[in-house]
Amino acid sequence: MALKLPKFRLPSNEWPAQKINEWQSLVQRAENLQKGAGKGGNFEQVVQDLRYAISDKVGTRIKRIISTRIGARAITYLWLEDSSLRNSLNPRSLALLIECQQPRLSQIPLINLVDLYFRYFDQLGLGNQSAINQPDMQPFLSEIISDQLRLLPDQKVPNEHSVLHNLKGNMDELMAKDASALVVRHAKQNQLELNEYFKRVGLTGFDQGRFGDICRAFYYLDTLTEIPFGEPHTVFAELQKPEVNMAVFEGSLCIGHRAMEILIDRSPADPGETWRNFILSIAGDPRIASSASDFRQWWQPIGEARIDKVRGWLSREDLKLFLKAVQQYGKESGDESLQRMFPARKKFLEGLFDQDLIKGTRLMLGAKAKYGVKRVLRGEMKSSYIDLGGNMSDKAVIYLNCGKFHVIQGSHSFKIWLYLDVPGRQIADYGVTHLDHNDLTKRIPNEYRKQHPGLPLADITHHPGTWRNNVIQFLADNGIELDIEKLMTKTDYKAYIQRFGMPVFHSTR
Repeated sequence: MALKLPKFRLPSNEWPAQKINEWQSLVQRAENLQKGAGKGGNFEQVVQDLRYAISDKVGTRIKRIISTRIGARAITYLWLEDSSLRNSLNPRSLALLIECQQPRLSQIPLINLVDLYFRYFDQLGLGNQSAINQPDMQPFLSEIISDQLRLLPDQKVPNEHSVLHNLKGNMDELMAKDASALVVRHAKQNQLELNEYFKRVGLTGFDQGRFGDICRAFYYLDTLTEIPFGEPHTVFAELQKPEVNMAVFEGSLCIGHRAMEILIDRSPADPGETWRNFILSIAGDPRIASSASDFRQWWQPIGEARIDKVRGWLSREDLKLFLKAVQQYGKESGDESLQRMFPARKKFLEGLFDQDLIKGTRLMLGAKAKYGVKRVLRGEMKSSYIDLGGNMSDKAVIYLNCGKFHVIQGSHSFKIWLYLDVPGRQIADYGVTHLDHNDLTKRIPNEYRKQHPGLPLADITHHPGTWRNNVIQFLADNGIELDIEKLMTKTDYKAYIQRFGMPVFHSTR
């Protein structure tokens, strides 16, 4: 006989409107209680009385107020939250508080002092402009907190969520003078992320102030010294966050400055795209006007030597972008002559880099050329460049500072311009962001002739069989010797020697 069971119905998921209103009322009451915990009307009145007493410097009244439990909460609250009254925090006022709260502070004042310590850490006492020789409050407050933690009674039932007892168990580390360095070292020794280690030692909730910032600075920066050269690392993503890289590291330097210094100093040569892009993501391209805000904020503080080093790295990136633009145009236009010449032009320019002749570059792109390069890169172009206007929309040009000589080389039928000194202000000035065909072919050459009378220049057309020899011979005639074998493929070099022979260099300069 089949057993008949009553139909099973799930309870309705919808609450009656009255129940919802009652629940929302309970939630609101809970939130209000949380916000007002320890800060009832009486507390607010005590805080106000204490403000007046401190402002009027009435010592007897201050002592009377902080002798009460609520007064102790009030003064530690003011030190924590009121920057104008934090100036009253000094060894004498702290000692008075401890004296008035014998045998020990209650939990809320002690937690306030702990919060004060971690929130301001090495900046404690620095805001007091009225006191002469204001003492360093960090070690003094550390000692007070340590003494108070020792006075805490042991837990009858261990509770891992007890803030003060967690701190008590780790106070030798957290209250040490070099606490931030110790925390980072122990986190690494335990192979833990910093936030995980913060939880382990009871710092959850106290890690968003100055102490946490310093720990992160040491942790991230220490990691940068260990990353294999040119390799990616998860720490880069953290350091790219403005709230991290703009945090103060030391003096006027931010964490971002120090991160840049470490990577630049570790790099004997261009470290590659990962490190290069990380630096540019923080500071932008250094090849901008020295008056630009980004330059003053990020590049100026790290020194000219490092700036020049990064500019050197970016020179090869400029060349890569220029060659991409030329190659892309050759393909899209179907210009067979340009495509045939491209490998030789590419090898020649790369050969200059391989001889360490390139001191700096300026990339110039017309609107269409820029679009083509970005399309090929499939991403954002981080390098700065000069906009080409007028009829140069589809063209790309690159300026190469080779020390003893200077080259302006362009795509299409643009000639190779050779100079024996800086061509002109418009090329050398990083503040110049726009040029046109007239600037490159008339104004700059004319400015060069005025500034350097007697120094020759050359404008050489890209004739397939002769352009390289014309460049090499012009430089040789002016005493500039190149390793021409590095400027050509083996086949081209052999053909060149058979046709033109080795160039004769003249010491004319």
